[in-house]
Amino acid sequence: MKQLLRRRPSAAMVVAIIALVAALGGTAVAGGILTTKKFKNQALRGPLTYATSTVNVPNTNGPDSQGFQISASCPSGTHPVGGGVKLSNENDQYVNDSYPTAAGWGATIYNGNASALPVNITAICTTVKRTSGSPAG
Repeated sequence: MKQLLRRRPSAAMVVAIIALVAALGGTAVAGGILTTKKFKNQALRGPLTYATSTVNVPNTNGPDSQGFQISASCPSGTHPVGGGVKLSNENDQYVNDSYPTAAGWGATIYNGNASALPVNITAICTTVKRTSGSPAG
């Protein structure tokens, strides 16, 4: 028993114990950083609004095709917080990208069908107390 207590822990054991303590205390540290007051100052205000638009996307099969840009706009006084695209024919259509815009939600769609096919795009909008930066796109 005395031999066990006389041994020093290895450097690897010390590092492992420090990592374990940091991992176990991680959620407590994060909880202290974001207080209720800070959350309320930057929180969403009001109900969510869904702005949906249906667009007929023409054939985009061409050697220089850049796809077809579609968008859904948020109502005045609201900002986009999310969005998405629903294709009508997943065999002939695909979404190249889907992104927030300054006024709503946008996407680039490719349509390999000979005829125009409908696509639904939805922007999820709400009022916010404060915004910063600008969306990419």
